[in-house]
Amino acid sequence: MVRWAKGEYGRSLTIIVIGLVFSILCLVFGAFDPLFDWLGTGTCNAAQPTQACQLRQGTSIGLSVFFALAGFLIAVFDKLAEVSSKVERHIGDLPLRVRNFRTFDNSNQALTYIAGRLSLASAVRNTRIVAHNLTSPEDFAGQERDNYEDGVRKLIERGAFVYDVVTKHWESNAIKLAKLKNAKNYRCRVLRQDLPPCLNFTILSFGPGDRELIFGWALSAAAGFERQCFLTTDDHVIDFFVKWHEDLYTHGTNPEPAPTP
Repeated sequence: MVRWAKGEYGRSLTIIVIGLVFSILCLVFGAFDPLFDWLGTGTCNAAQPTQACQLRQGTSIGLSVFFALAGFLIAVFDKLAEVSSKVERHIGDLPLRVRNFRTFDNSNQALTYIAGRLSLASAVRNTRIVAHNLTSPEDFAGQERDNYEDGVRKLIERGAFVYDVVTKHWESNAIKLAKLKNAKNYRCRVLRQDLPPCLNFTILSFGPGDRELIFGWALSAAAGFERQCFLTTDDHVIDFFVKWHEDLYTHGTNPEPAPTP
């Protein structure tokens, strides 16, 4: 039985040594006449080299190189498999998986990304919570927002589920969305309390197990809070935001049309 060498690289070194041992044995057996006589290659006379000698030398050298390379390659693949196993075991311990995380420089970049993904979504959970000291959402007018709003309208018109939580600044906009064609699956609640700058987020669902969370804008740049935005596909983080959205939704009320003067 082969005893593995100890240490972090012990098994790899053992595999390499075994390969080298077989490689040397192949060279040794190249001069072992009884073996090649048994194989039927004929007798090799060193004084007068024949085709049998060339065949014997080629075979022994070829096998020697094969076992030497095989030992190194097996050791390399064994080490890679070990490293891959360690990475898989420890990546789940990360608080947020980096491979499922993306950063946007600002909310405009994030809105542009969302606008491009809305046409593929089957359901959306969204918030538009504006700080109480911001008197009008028009402070955020721009091409990025226009593209986003257009994407939301098209999503609603094709009957997709959209769950909106907004503050009173966006109430009239929510009423217009509720009047769109096929808007039966549009649901909105209005938070009427005065609120400080709040984190806003959007959850895009594309199918079972296929979701994206984009978060980080505060829609309160006038209050001095506007930073980077982020995207993740980590299920644990998305489930957290889904529950948060459900709680916000239950604290809101239905949109109310403005009174007629």
